[in-house]
Amino acid sequence: MLQWAVTLGRIDVHQSVVCMSCVNAQPRKGHLMADARIFGHLNNHKTASIQFRTKMPDCSKFMKEQETAFDWSHMCVESKELVPK
Repeated sequence: MLQWAVTLGRIDVHQSVVCMSCVNAQPRKGHLMADARIFGHLNNHKTASIQFRTKMPDCSKFMKEQETAFDWSHMCVESKELVPK
């Protein structure tokens, strides 16, 4: 059931579910209680969801005018551009 919860979008418990899935074959003392705690978290946070921003962010305050002329000739003085034949 916990794996289905992750599949349906409850990614917040994914790491815990993966850790508990490793002990499915031979559960030991405390594993059932750990599962109960995960279910308790899901029960206490029923409205939890992942929200996606779908609009283009306004980055105008980060954009600056850059110089268009760059002179890199002082970095590679003896190099030539290899142009295929």
